[in-house]
Amino acid sequence: MRERAVRGHAAMMARTTDTMPEGGTNQVFAEEHYPEGEHIVWPDNTTIFDEIVAGRADVMTTDATETRWAAKQHPELGAVHPDEPFNRTEKAMMLPRDDTAFREYVDQWLTMERNNGTLDAVIEEWLG
Repeated sequence: MRERAVRGHAAMMARTTDTMPEGGTNQVFAEEHYPEGEHIVWPDNTTIFDEIVAGRADVMTTDATETRWAAKQHPELGAVHPDEPFNRTEKAMMLPRDDTAFREYVDQWLTMERNNGTLDAVIEEWLG
């Protein structure tokens, strides 16, 4: 079912202008799934959604978290099915390999933030 939705998305995207940061997973996904669309590589990820608002691009395909954040920052934009993304990409933090004490600190901090509700509150504040 999901694959059929991606194929339908590809047909629509052949008539669409999308914007993306250069070299990221966004660009790889767009070029793989809708190569016939017009792709605009945008040099500044902090202003990329302004291109949609201004009408110079139709869409940006990105991870669900970023779509929620962008919709909150730009009420005129809307996230399309962020609870059912096209694919799953895990996010992780990079820390210095040899800094075990810092890694343990971050692990403990994240666990505490998750358990005391702070993490949920931050997610609600930033992503809605």
